[in-house]
Amino acid sequence: SGENWQVQTSSKGFWAFDITSEGTIAHGSRPWLGDNALTKLLTALDEIAVYFPRTPNADTNTISLTRLTGGEAMNQIPGQGLMTIDIRTINQAEHDRIYNAVTATCGKHGLGLKVVSQSPPTSILETDFPLLAGASFGAPAIVIRVSQVPSMSLRISCSGPGLGAVGASWANETCETRAHTIATDKM
Repeated sequence: SGENWQVQTSSKGFWAFDITSEGTIAHGSRPWLGDNALTKLLTALDEIAVYFPRTPNADTNTISLTRLTGGEAMNQIPGQGLMTIDIRTINQAEHDRIYNAVTATCGKHGLGLKVVSQSPPTSILETDFPLLAGASFGAPAIVIRVSQVPSMSLRISCSGPGLGAVGASWANETCETRAHTIATDKM
């Protein structure tokens, strides 16, 4: 999990998406004349939530409702609704299973589904890190390939007198590069 300065060997997949619904506007005093778009979203959320544990932790799939909007006034049955959901999956098989459940639920209720952002679950296959075991502080860098994403690599480098800083950078197929440096004298 990467906690307590342990080397992180995997990362959950990330999938954020919007689900939209259409209803019929009505006055709050006459709800039977309307079709509440938010109620449709909450029904779908209940059906999707059964695929997740009631008590999530670092080793389970997770779901978070991050946004729910709809309606024009406090006394109006909303005619449109939108919810944003953040899902984290522990592996590709779980991602596929949940993706199929979400798309089926949206289809069943006539809801729109739009992916906002996503990245696949990843893990390094050699969890005992033989590559790291043979490394010395004099080595300029260590490169680790991410197993499920061959076009992605992680570079760990050491610099400074003795060990003044530890840096990590990673890049993916879109040529995004990100870097982070930790000054060891701050540890």
